[in-house]
Amino acid sequence: MQTNNGIRVIKRAERDLRQEQSRVAERPEVANRRKQTMPIDAVATITNWIGELRQKKNAEAQTALAFKGLFTEAA
Repeated sequence: MQTNNGIRVIKRAERDLRQEQSRVAERPEVANRRKQTMPIDAVATITNWIGELRQKKNAEAQTALAFKGLFTEAA
């Protein structure tokens, strides 16, 4: 009867080994997807930064014009 327990342990070990091997086989695909999306994410991030800087620059320019307008109207 003890041999059945030994066989079950071997089968579980084999199943675990196969599952681990399948996980390892899937990992390169995930890594490839990440490698493909990383440049796209970087471009999107930089584009957002540029947009934010442009908005700040425009807001500062409008504020400067409004400030100059106050002094020209007062004079």
